[in-house]
Amino acid sequence: MSGFVAVAAPPEARPDDRVLDAARTLLAHRGGDGEGSWREGGVALEAQVRRVDDPGERDESQPFVLPDGPLALASDARLDNRDELTEALALDRPNSHSDASLIAHAYRKWGEGCARRLEGDFAFALWDGARRVLFAARDALGARPLAFHRANGQFACASEIKALLELPAVPREIDRVRVGGFLEMLMDDPRRTFFEGIERLAPGHWLEWNGEKLRIERYHAFDPERRLPRAKGEEHAQAFHDHFRRAVRARLRGAPPLACLLSGGLDTSSIVAMARTLEPELPVDAYSAVFDVATECDERPQMEHVLALGGIRQRLFHAEQVSPLADWERILWYQDEALYCANFYLNWGLYRIAAADGQRVVLDGWGGDSAVGYGFERLAHLALRGRWPTLARELTALSPRVERSRGKLLRHMVLRPLRARLRAVVPKRREARLAATTRREFALATELDERVLARDRRLAKPALSAHEAWHREFATARFAEGFEDLDRAALAHGLEPRYPLLDRRLLEFCSALPEDERLRDGWPRSIHRRALRGVLPDATRTRPWKADLAPAFIQGLLKHEGERLHALADGSGPLDEFVDRDELRKVVARLFEQRRDEDAVEITKCLGLSLWLDAFRQRPISRP
Repeated sequence: MSGFVAVAAPPEARPDDRVLDAARTLLAHRGGDGEGSWREGGVALEAQVRRVDDPGERDESQPFVLPDGPLALASDARLDNRDELTEALALDRPNSHSDASLIAHAYRKWGEGCARRLEGDFAFALWDGARRVLFAARDALGARPLAFHRANGQFACASEIKALLELPAVPREIDRVRVGGFLEMLMDDPRRTFFEGIERLAPGHWLEWNGEKLRIERYHAFDPERRLPRAKGEEHAQAFHDHFRRAVRARLRGAPPLACLLSGGLDTSSIVAMARTLEPELPVDAYSAVFDVATECDERPQMEHVLALGGIRQRLFHAEQVSPLADWERILWYQDEALYCANFYLNWGLYRIAAADGQRVVLDGWGGDSAVGYGFERLAHLALRGRWPTLARELTALSPRVERSRGKLLRHMVLRPLRARLRAVVPKRREARLAATTRREFALATELDERVLARDRRLAKPALSAHEAWHREFATARFAEGFEDLDRAALAHGLEPRYPLLDRRLLEFCSALPEDERLRDGWPRSIHRRALRGVLPDATRTRPWKADLAPAFIQGLLKHEGERLHALADGSGPLDEFVDRDELRKVVARLFEQRRDEDAVEITKCLGLSLWLDAFRQRPISRP
């Protein structure tokens, strides 16, 4: 991973060299293997470079400038289709080109169409001197971040918001609409940030700035109309296996020593097992969070099945020994924006141990639940189609796996969504159901209630097929926001996170799966389980659920942060503009008494916002 800042302005308005140097320096944690600048007139590209141990990358320097054309580029990229690009671009010495070089050549050949030709994780900014435009793009899922600001004929974009805030033309004002969305957990606007005037480029989009106008277009979206035909035998399972195998292999590039996060669940276990299959001689370092008190959250018994594959050294993070808010001041400097602080401390602690071991790349199963989907919506789909015998068989098979009676499954997974969808045919206007702690005056001033009402109306129409549910999930901004939070947490420790289960080509395949590939014979995520037969230990492959980590978070919060929670409820300050302290006090008191998950969620939002407001509004925050 790398980092960059790009500025395009009239020559007299470009920030001076000291400001540009400072903005680049703020991204030093994204590099470590070099830095560079390219400046010409009102245009500047600033880069921090982190190299991959790969022949084409070892001598990479950025910004990259095409020697035979007026084109300069700064990128944060890991491309998976290097061979394909090299052939299509007719480049000599195929193993000698860096990812930045390939992107520059792709733009020169295909122009704005280059982004759809790139596979992998990327964000880049490119100055086209011939056309006098700045072009930038972000990968289809948003694995690499890109934020921008434009005003008064000036444009700037960067890997992180903190670098933009260093520029004099960029204001440092809070976007209250985004704050409201945070408190209500709305993911309806992928472009909005916590800062007025700073936007993020949405995943699967490119932009072009010509000095006067900004043009933004989408180049990728999953097609909800695309459906794969029913398979003969296990053709689809084999195809999933092949896609997943390729996705893991692509993310092993430049990775040794190989490090993976490992829980006892299906996702991380699948990645570790496939990595062992692909590289049987390569030792694997597995990093796991464990719980000695909240034993219902501890997955060590399940991890043992994967460790038995051999060649795996496990490193443990004893999560209950630290507060869920440990190191939060340092975390905030890297994050730039408020974030939900629930299980973030687990990734932070695991990254810290991996960094101490000298790791540079870590594979993670984040997002795997959504990659295929559990497929429970198939039950309502069967009812709609009148396939009663199949529905009865699936309910019978599912019941013991999820430890719910067939009657309860029928009520909750079939009748309830069908009734809700029927009622939603004629929508009735009603008041928005705001979170208990959200201040009503603030909601009214920012029209938050209208956004919540729109969300509630969408939720009132539950998906009646697994296919529909999958596409709804990937239409939200959830993945881009999660990518950005984990990106900054990992890079704070000098690590590059990679997510095989969120590989675009794998997701394209999963997006079109038939209904019975997601839920079959009572097995949720059926195709994943069948595809990994012979790779993943059967005890893991047939495990229906993973542990709920909420009890450990609540326990840690009450044990280590009781005083901070009371101060949050009883204090005063900038949070009062957004949150009703009286309601917050009730929620905090109830959490101590009842330890309810929903109260922990409410407190997590308020706590995350309060910590961010204290850091970024009340005082300047220095680099840790």
